[in-house]
Formats: sequence, C-alpha cells, structure tokens
Amino acid sequence: MAFEGMMVEQVQQFGQKLAQQVQGYEQQLNALGQEAISLDWKGPDRERMMQEMQALVRQACNVFQQLEQKAQEFVTQAQQQEQASQA
Repeated sequence: MAFEGMMVEQVQQFGQKLAQQVQGYEQQLNALGQEAISLDWKGPDRERMMQEMQALVRQACNVFQQLEQKAQEFVTQAQQQEQASQA
C-alpha cells in the first residue's frame, strides 16, 4: 500500500517559504520599476518603453498574487491535515 497523506510540517514550511520568496521578488520588481521611471530619458521611445514596462510589472504582480494565494493554500492544507489527524 502506498503512502497517502502529508508531512504537515514540511508542507507548512514550503507554503511559508513560497510566500516569503514571492514577496521578495515582488519588492525587487517594484524597485526596478521605480528605477526605470526615474531614468533620465526623454522622447517617444521612452514613453513606449515605460508603458511596456508598466504592463509587464502589472502582469508579474498578478502572477505574484496568485503565487501568494497558492502559498496560503499550502499552509491551510497543512493546518487542516493536522486538525484531521488530531480528531
């Protein structure tokens, strides 16, 4: 018979680690976005590049939000498993 279930602590730690990593990536990306905006550059090429950059940052932030939700799901699943095991 194959193992079925989870190592609660391992799953919970992974969820926490994922959340921390995603937050760090999000902060780095936001800092780079701000740095791009502050570049000393004038003209239509700059405007186009800034619009593209802002669109990419928005897309990435959406992905980060989804990953943060998934991280919370890992933690929640681990908590639910722990409660079920204690019952």
